[in-house]
Amino acid sequence: MRCERCHKREAMIQVSISQNNQKNELFLCDTCAHELLQSNNDTKHQHHHSLNKFILKSQSEVKTCPTCGSTLQSIRDNGLFGCGDCYKTFSEEANQIINRAQLLKDSHTGKVPGSYEMYLKQEEKIEALEKKLDKLVKTQEFEEAAIIRDEIKALKEDDNDEDESLAEK
Repeated sequence: MRCERCHKREAMIQVSISQNNQKNELFLCDTCAHELLQSNNDTKHQHHHSLNKFILKSQSEVKTCPTCGSTLQSIRDNGLFGCGDCYKTFSEEANQIINRAQLLKDSHTGKVPGSYEMYLKQEEKIEALEKKLDKLVKTQEFEEAAIIRDEIKALKEDDNDEDESLAEK
């Protein structure tokens, strides 16, 4: 996510201020956070005034989705995009939000139903064995290749037997 002040660097710091029973959050890069919090005057009043002024300014520039009215803050709070157009409106921020939610993975894999999980594992095993078989044939290790071939055949037959028993139910 980009810094909400300079819009150039990656935001690394989240600043939260509660004032008049309202919570305001700001996402800043190290440089902007340092500039805001380390002004020439070291009085607390000056710091709060400078930061509050910036937060109020940034709130007036809030980007919203034209279709559903969602804001970046509401998406962060809920963890949900309001509609399909939110992905276009917040395209810069969307990838960062998704990566954070998906533990730095680029795509969502979702959950697999328990009954289908065994099937997927078996398919992965067959695929791995087929790759191994190809390597063995290329290196002309035919005896070992025949063993792998038979193992693949047995796994595929087990898979067909399970499909037939599910169809009977």
